[in-house]
Amino acid sequence: MFGKKKAQRQQQIDQQMEVKTQLIRSQIDSMFEQFENVILYLKTDKPSPQFLLTLNDSAVALLKLLASKCEAHVDENEKDVLILGWQHWNVKKKELGGDGRIIQQWLDYSECALLGKELNELQITQITIDAAHKNMEQGGLNSFLNGFVGANHKSQDIVKDAQTNREQYKSKNREVIADKKQSYEERKAMIQCPGQNKMYDVAGGAQNIQFGSSLYHPSSKYYHQRPRDDQENKQQDKTAMDEDQNENGYPWMNAYVIKTPSQTITRGNKP
Repeated sequence: MFGKKKAQRQQQIDQQMEVKTQLIRSQIDSMFEQFENVILYLKTDKPSPQFLLTLNDSAVALLKLLASKCEAHVDENEKDVLILGWQHWNVKKKELGGDGRIIQQWLDYSECALLGKELNELQITQITIDAAHKNMEQGGLNSFLNGFVGANHKSQDIVKDAQTNREQYKSKNREVIADKKQSYEERKAMIQCPGQNKMYDVAGGAQNIQFGSSLYHPSSKYYHQRPRDDQENKQQDKTAMDEDQNENGYPWMNAYVIKTPSQTITRGNKP
């Protein structure tokens, strides 16, 4: 009886690992898809400085989401999930080819997250935070969150697939872990996590950029504590919102982090 319960418990642990592995792979896929969109835009267009800054903010928001997920795996001692995620990250990076140099700092930060290294805290710019709040106040919440429509259904499909094909994934993942474990540790010892300012190299550098917090918006009691030229910032808010519309037909990403999502996705009250 005890042996049967132990086996069932191990089966649950294995299943949870496969689900978490597939979820982080999916998150990496989504992140690289948006990175590729940015690279394509930079290579084929000449974005205005403000729109370029908005693109950069969106990428940083995606990196913050990945960092949050990876830190949860570190806390739960789920190193195997991170190794498998890192291996998948390397596949996606290789697909970028030489274009990866354009977003090198973003790649370095995401790799450090998957390697379980201590990360530098990131912020997005205050102008984007202010513009996002203004957009929501003017009834743009549904449009603003449009990029997340269907995300929950996609996660449920990933969970179902991982549960259905658990044994198949388990076998392949064991091989990957055995093959990549040493190189994972070696890479972890080599790489250094880039800081806040480096994250804005794509936008031309962090000089003269005011980074901020969602605490500092017009409806917040903290708002008056931040020096602000109303006329200047009203124009900046309008510019940011206008240029949020990508009239050139490139896929756009909405990645403003309102709230960090829960780390465990359940289906039928089961992980």
